[in-house]
Amino acid sequence: MLFHHLVPLHRTHHCGQASAQGYLWARNVHAMPVQLTEFGQLLLHYPIVFAEDGVPWVLFSLTAGQNPFVDAEGEWRAECYIPAYARAYPWTWARIQERDVLAVETTALLPSGTPWLDAMGNFTLEGRAKLKLLDAWREARASTLLFAENLVMQKMLVPCQVMQIDPDHSAKMRGNLGFYRIK
Repeated sequence: MLFHHLVPLHRTHHCGQASAQGYLWARNVHAMPVQLTEFGQLLLHYPIVFAEDGVPWVLFSLTAGQNPFVDAEGEWRAECYIPAYARAYPWTWARIQERDVLAVETTALLPSGTPWLDAMGNFTLEGRAKLKLLDAWREARASTLLFAENLVMQKMLVPCQVMQIDPDHSAKMRGNLGFYRIK
Protein backbone atom coordinates (compact mmCIF):
# COMPACT_ATOMS: atom_id res chain seq x y z
CA MET A 1 0.00 0.00 0.00
CA LEU A 2 0.98 3.62 -0.39
CA PHE A 3 0.40 4.62 3.19
CA HIS A 4 3.03 3.83 5.81
CA HIS A 5 2.96 6.80 8.22
CA LEU A 6 -0.65 7.96 8.14
CA VAL A 7 -1.78 10.64 10.60
CA PRO A 8 -5.02 12.61 10.94
CA LEU A 9 -4.85 15.94 9.13
CA HIS A 10 -4.39 18.68 11.73
CA ARG A 11 -5.44 22.18 10.70
CA THR A 12 -2.70 23.98 12.62
CA HIS A 13 0.13 21.44 12.44
CA HIS A 14 -0.24 20.80 8.68
CA CYS A 15 -1.00 24.36 7.52
CA GLY A 16 1.47 25.59 4.92
CA GLN A 17 2.72 22.07 4.12
CA ALA A 18 2.39 20.61 0.65
CA SER A 19 3.12 17.40 -1.21
CA ALA A 20 5.33 16.80 -4.22
CA GLN A 21 3.72 17.52 -7.57
CA GLY A 22 3.42 14.66 -10.01
CA TYR A 23 3.49 10.92 -9.52
CA LEU A 24 7.14 10.03 -8.96
CA TRP A 25 6.07 8.13 -5.82
CA ALA A 26 3.90 5.86 -8.05
CA ARG A 27 6.81 4.59 -10.19
CA ASN A 28 7.24 1.71 -7.72
CA VAL A 29 3.53 0.89 -7.37
CA HIS A 30 2.43 -2.00 -9.61
CA ALA A 31 -1.22 -2.09 -8.40
CA MET A 32 -3.68 0.02 -6.43
CA PRO A 33 -7.33 -0.22 -5.29
CA VAL A 34 -10.07 1.28 -7.45
CA GLN A 35 -13.81 1.90 -7.30
CA LEU A 36 -16.61 0.55 -9.48
CA THR A 37 -17.28 4.07 -10.72
CA GLU A 38 -13.84 4.09 -12.40
CA PHE A 39 -14.14 0.79 -14.31
CA GLY A 40 -15.19 2.36 -17.62
CA GLN A 41 -12.15 4.62 -17.78
CA LEU A 42 -9.71 2.10 -16.28
CA LEU A 43 -10.57 -0.70 -18.70
CA LEU A 44 -9.39 1.43 -21.62
CA HIS A 45 -5.82 1.27 -20.28
CA TYR A 46 -5.28 -1.39 -17.62
CA PRO A 47 -6.47 -4.80 -16.44
CA ILE A 48 -8.62 -4.93 -13.33
CA VAL A 49 -7.99 -7.73 -10.86
CA PHE A 50 -9.41 -8.51 -7.44
CA ALA A 51 -8.01 -9.10 -3.97
CA GLU A 52 -9.07 -12.23 -2.13
CA ASP A 53 -11.77 -10.18 -0.38
CA GLY A 54 -13.20 -9.14 -3.77
CA VAL A 55 -11.97 -5.54 -3.70
CA PRO A 56 -11.00 -4.41 -7.23
CA TRP A 57 -7.46 -3.31 -8.02
CA VAL A 58 -5.90 -1.91 -11.17
CA LEU A 59 -2.76 -3.75 -12.30
CA PHE A 60 -0.04 -1.62 -13.90
CA SER A 61 2.63 -4.32 -14.16
CA LEU A 62 3.19 -8.01 -13.50
CA THR A 63 6.42 -7.08 -11.74
CA ALA A 64 6.14 -5.77 -8.19
CA GLY A 65 7.74 -2.36 -7.78
CA GLN A 66 7.31 -1.30 -11.42
CA ASN A 67 4.80 1.05 -13.02
CA PRO A 68 5.54 1.63 -16.73
CA PHE A 69 2.83 4.32 -16.88
CA VAL A 70 4.92 6.78 -14.82
CA ASP A 71 8.15 8.16 -16.29
CA ALA A 72 11.40 9.14 -14.54
CA GLU A 73 10.11 12.71 -14.01
CA GLY A 74 6.94 11.50 -12.29
CA GLU A 75 4.62 12.20 -15.21
CA TRP A 76 1.78 9.73 -15.79
CA ARG A 77 1.38 8.81 -19.46
CA ALA A 78 -0.86 11.55 -20.84
CA GLU A 79 -3.22 9.25 -22.73
CA CYS A 80 -3.94 7.07 -19.69
CA TYR A 81 -6.54 7.56 -16.98
CA ILE A 82 -5.05 8.22 -13.54
CA PRO A 83 -6.94 6.32 -10.82
CA ALA A 84 -8.60 8.45 -8.13
CA TYR A 85 -6.50 6.72 -5.45
CA ALA A 86 -3.37 8.12 -7.12
CA ARG A 87 -4.86 11.58 -7.70
CA ALA A 88 -5.85 11.88 -4.03
CA TYR A 89 -2.48 10.79 -2.62
CA PRO A 90 -1.12 11.65 -0.04
CA TRP A 91 -4.58 12.19 1.44
CA THR A 92 -7.06 9.48 2.34
CA TRP A 93 -9.98 8.76 4.62
CA ALA A 94 -8.83 6.56 7.50
CA ARG A 95 -10.81 4.75 10.17
CA ILE A 96 -9.39 5.82 13.53
CA GLN A 97 -11.16 5.04 16.82
CA GLU A 98 -14.40 4.09 15.01
CA ARG A 99 -14.47 7.39 13.07
CA ASP A 100 -13.62 8.29 9.49
CA VAL A 101 -11.01 11.03 9.57
CA LEU A 102 -9.15 12.85 6.85
CA ALA A 103 -5.55 11.68 7.07
CA VAL A 104 -2.26 12.36 5.30
CA GLU A 105 0.88 10.31 4.59
CA THR A 106 3.61 12.13 6.51
CA THR A 107 6.46 10.84 4.33
CA ALA A 108 4.95 12.75 1.39
CA LEU A 109 4.85 16.15 3.12
CA LEU A 110 7.04 19.04 1.99
CA PRO A 111 7.70 22.30 3.84
CA SER A 112 7.05 24.34 0.69
CA GLY A 113 4.98 24.13 -2.47
CA THR A 114 1.26 24.57 -3.04
CA PRO A 115 -0.27 24.05 0.43
CA TRP A 116 -3.64 22.42 1.15
CA LEU A 117 -4.26 24.55 4.22
CA ASP A 118 -3.60 28.27 4.49
CA ALA A 119 -2.02 29.98 7.52
CA MET A 120 -5.44 30.08 9.24
CA GLY A 121 -5.99 26.33 8.77
CA ASN A 122 -8.60 26.73 6.02
CA PHE A 123 -8.52 24.58 2.90
CA THR A 124 -6.89 26.24 -0.11
CA LEU A 125 -8.27 25.78 -3.62
CA GLU A 126 -6.05 22.68 -4.06
CA GLY A 127 -7.10 21.41 -0.64
CA ARG A 128 -10.79 21.76 -1.49
CA ALA A 129 -10.24 19.91 -4.78
CA LYS A 130 -8.52 16.99 -2.97
CA LEU A 131 -11.30 16.93 -0.37
CA LYS A 132 -13.96 16.80 -3.11
CA LEU A 133 -12.13 13.89 -4.78
CA LEU A 134 -11.84 12.03 -1.47
CA ASP A 135 -15.52 12.57 -0.67
CA ALA A 136 -16.44 11.07 -4.06
CA TRP A 137 -14.08 8.14 -3.35
CA ARG A 138 -15.69 7.49 0.03
CA GLU A 139 -19.19 7.70 -1.48
CA ALA A 140 -18.28 5.18 -4.21
CA ARG A 141 -16.63 2.87 -1.68
CA ALA A 142 -19.92 1.55 -0.26
CA SER A 143 -21.15 0.16 -3.59
CA THR A 144 -17.68 -1.17 -4.40
CA LEU A 145 -17.51 -3.06 -1.09
CA LEU A 146 -21.01 -4.47 -1.63
CA PHE A 147 -19.92 -5.66 -5.08
CA ALA A 148 -16.77 -7.21 -3.55
CA GLU A 149 -18.79 -8.95 -0.84
CA ASN A 150 -21.15 -10.41 -3.47
CA LEU A 151 -18.24 -11.71 -5.57
CA VAL A 152 -16.88 -13.59 -2.57
CA MET A 153 -20.29 -14.82 -1.38
CA GLN A 154 -21.15 -16.14 -4.87
CA LYS A 155 -17.69 -17.81 -5.08
CA MET A 156 -17.02 -15.96 -8.33
CA LEU A 157 -13.28 -15.41 -7.89
CA VAL A 158 -10.45 -17.68 -9.05
CA PRO A 159 -6.68 -17.07 -8.86
CA CYS A 160 -5.19 -15.12 -11.78
CA GLN A 161 -2.80 -16.96 -14.04
CA VAL A 162 -1.13 -14.84 -16.66
CA MET A 163 0.78 -15.64 -19.86
CA GLN A 164 3.76 -13.30 -20.05
CA ILE A 165 5.32 -12.61 -23.45
CA ASP A 166 8.95 -11.52 -23.12
CA PRO A 167 10.77 -9.18 -25.55
CA ASP A 168 12.32 -12.23 -27.27
CA HIS A 169 8.72 -13.45 -27.94
CA SER A 170 9.05 -16.39 -25.57
CA ALA A 171 5.98 -17.06 -23.46
CA LYS A 172 5.77 -18.30 -19.90
CA MET A 173 2.94 -18.84 -17.47
CA ARG A 174 3.05 -16.78 -14.32
CA GLY A 175 1.44 -18.48 -11.36
CA ASN A 176 -0.84 -16.87 -8.82
CA LEU A 177 0.07 -13.20 -8.61
CA GLY A 178 -1.83 -12.81 -5.37
CA PHE A 179 -4.79 -11.48 -7.29
CA TYR A 180 -8.01 -13.02 -8.53
CA ARG A 181 -10.29 -12.76 -11.55
CA ILE A 182 -13.97 -13.40 -12.07
CA LYS A 183 -14.75 -16.93 -13.33
